[in-house]
Amino acid sequence: MGQNGVISFQKILKIVFETSPDMLVFLDKEGKILDCNEIYAQNFGYKKEELMGMNGPIDMVSEKDRQKAISAMGALVSEKLKTGVPLEVIKKDGVCFPSVWSGAALHNEQGYLEGYLVTGKDLSEIEFLKNKIEKSEEKSKQEKMTMLGEVTSRVAHDIRNPLSNINMSINLMRQSNPDTKISDTSIQEKLDVAAKNLERISHQVNEVLDFIRIRPLQKESISLSSCISSALDCVSIPKNIKIEINDTDIDISGDREQLQIVFVNLLVNSIQSIGDNDGTIQIKTSKEKQHVIIEIFDSGKEIPDGILPTLFESMTTTKQKGTGLGLISCKNIIQNHGGIIFAKNNPKVFTIKLPVE
Repeated sequence: MGQNGVISFQKILKIVFETSPDMLVFLDKEGKILDCNEIYAQNFGYKKEELMGMNGPIDMVSEKDRQKAISAMGALVSEKLKTGVPLEVIKKDGVCFPSVWSGAALHNEQGYLEGYLVTGKDLSEIEFLKNKIEKSEEKSKQEKMTMLGEVTSRVAHDIRNPLSNINMSINLMRQSNPDTKISDTSIQEKLDVAAKNLERISHQVNEVLDFIRIRPLQKESISLSSCISSALDCVSIPKNIKIEINDTDIDISGDREQLQIVFVNLLVNSIQSIGDNDGTIQIKTSKEKQHVIIEIFDSGKEIPDGILPTLFESMTTTKQKGTGLGLISCKNIIQNHGGIIFAKNNPKVFTIKLPVE
């Protein structure tokens, strides 16, 4: 204390310097450490005497943030104050931790630069809590999705069974004795409409099941031509649509069942795009270097420009009635195979690229 019992300003400054929860360091005009508080030394894992003469904290900044630290120091020289610079710094043992730094230039009464005061905050605990919260939220989201998937799967299966029975009944009615009234043209037309709607509903149920059904790939060597043929057998091709196949039979390594889901989805989309108009679906396969190319062209309506960039995102659909899940399922399956899928107009085509093993 001073003569009047008042603590000197230097003493107060020293107390604040040592008791601050933040890292504090004094630098000379060249940026070398003159003094630092204990928190600074502890966070970096050094003894205070080891730090004297080092370029602080630039010497302790990770390689990826080194240029950012040098730029911030340059700004501090010209602007006299620099705040909130995030940097990844390195402890003596090589462990990195996140931090944020601010600095002020120190001038004497004559206005000459004498050094710098730099302060830093260790963000490790904040980063840890942030990651913990994100993981907790992701876990909660996954649990909800799992529960939703189980419920949706049960509902979809419950819908599927009566749909199959109704479809079977319609087919039996179509095949009835021609002498009965069921052969009446208007009734046949109504049966056709009912069958078409049943097929649409069945496809939507399948889209939901394909989307929530998660299982690892069961890869095997498969004939691409055979896989496409199997997909065509699963789809009801209207009489107004012509299928043209110009394929090169290539053996690929893939999950037959999941790739068939992709081809069925794309074929159904093309059929629905063409609608009741006369149209054509062309399927072309080829091989270039390390990739197999599958292209599905159709003469249906072009994809709106506003939808094209997000076509393979969840819930995006070009149809008035649809789940929007079919194309995202296609994207997930193709990506799991190490490939890519995209679409374009003029001409309208869906392209799949799969790696050749």
